[in-house]
Amino acid sequence: MAWALLLTVALAVFVLLLARTEPGDYGASAAAASTLVAALCVALVVGCVAVASRMYGPRRAVLLAAAVGVLFGVVAVLTKIVMHMLIEGGVRTLLTTPALYVLVLMGAAATLLQQSAFHAGALQVSVPTMLVLEPVVAVLLGAVVLGEHLDVSGFEAVALMIAIVAMAAATVALGRDEGAYEEELEATTAGRSA
Repeated sequence: MAWALLLTVALAVFVLLLARTEPGDYGASAAAASTLVAALCVALVVGCVAVASRMYGPRRAVLLAAAVGVLFGVVAVLTKIVMHMLIEGGVRTLLTTPALYVLVLMGAAATLLQQSAFHAGALQVSVPTMLVLEPVVAVLLGAVVLGEHLDVSGFEAVALMIAIVAMAAATVALGRDEGAYEEELEATTAGRSA
């Protein structure tokens, strides 16, 4: 419970500090760049899924959850771009750009993969991984693709770094605890059947 509480607080601090980012370029150049970045992220996701297909238990759940976190991070950036296109250019402009269709495909793939991650292992393993990676990937892509930037200094910068370290530590601890529990359960089951 302590690790889950730490993860929740750290994630809240991370999101609250990042809620004040300055807008970037959501126009056509961002749409083209986001499509390229989406393709690179899909390659990373395919790699995670390929490795996960050869594993079981907590490792499989973490790999699938990592893939989901990356996909939902890309979906967040694509959503910003699609909404900007709708507001600035209208429905006709939106329907003639690939960003909308990439968004729909990636959103559907992320949702299906998320269900696979939930079934691969305990929720204690997959959910924290997804919760941490999605905003981190979205922020990184927002900075790289859209040119968004966060103006933090002093205490806010320190709080942001502490939140990132706490999120990573809590995610690892929750996954490790669940992995140890599953190994203990398998050893007990094997001992009874022998």
